[in-house]
Order: sequence, then structure tokens, then C-alpha cells
Amino acid sequence: MKTMLKVLACAVVVVGMAYAENEITTQLYLKAEKGYVNITRNPATLQLDWNGNQVYGPVTYSLTTNWTALARGQIATNGYCVFRHVGTSNVVDVSFDNGTNSHLRLKAGEYQLLRLHPTIDITTVQAKSDAPAQFEVTLLED
Repeated sequence: MKTMLKVLACAVVVVGMAYAENEITTQLYLKAEKGYVNITRNPATLQLDWNGNQVYGPVTYSLTTNWTALARGQIATNGYCVFRHVGTSNVVDVSFDNGTNSHLRLKAGEYQLLRLHPTIDITTVQAKSDAPAQFEVTLLED
């Protein structure tokens, strides 16, 4: 019996004019198949108002095995954040406590859309890789 696993996820951020409604659109699609398991979550689309007016990124970091602090540019209040592992191999770990613990792991080609809590100091968010890797970050002010 052949076992197959397919997992597809998509998070898209589209930014329109400031001070309008529904400037941010996110969409998620998930399909997982393995053995007798077959799960599909059809596109879940959410449109949101964008309170801020600053964007930082996309900025690409060249990561090593050491934790690297991420910058925030002119972002005053955290909003949405997109992390993307641009490389074709290795894994990237993301820490929200100055590199003390790893809280998020991205394999090559994966990306993650997050809404950061306003109290998180983005300078405490750090990333590293198990081998040299390219990591892209985009922040939207809220």
C-alpha cells in the first residue's frame, strides 16, 4: 500500500490604500492525505482593516547557526508579520525570547503569517538556521 502525504498551505497578504477598509486579505488552504486520512480545509479568506501605515520589508537575512536579531524599521506597533524561508534546504528556527528557546520552525520554502502581540519587542525576535540559509521578514504596523 502506498502512503502519500500532501500538505499545502498558503498565506497571502495584499495591502491596498491606507485608511480604507479591508486592506489586508489572508487566505489559507490545507490538504493532508496519508493512508486513510484525507483532510481538506477549503480556502478560508479573511479581510481586515489595516490600522497602521508603515511596512518594513521584505528584508532578507543571511542566517547561520547563531541567533540573529531581527530589525523593525519604522514599525511602532506590531501587526502582521510574514516569515519566509527562502532557501531550498535546511531549517530556520525563530525565537520570541532573545534566542533562549525556539518557538517556530520553517523548512525550506515554507512561510508563516503571524499577528504579533503588541507587547512583543521585535528586537527580541531572533532567527537561526542549522546551516547557512536565507530568511525573509515582512512586518506591517498595526
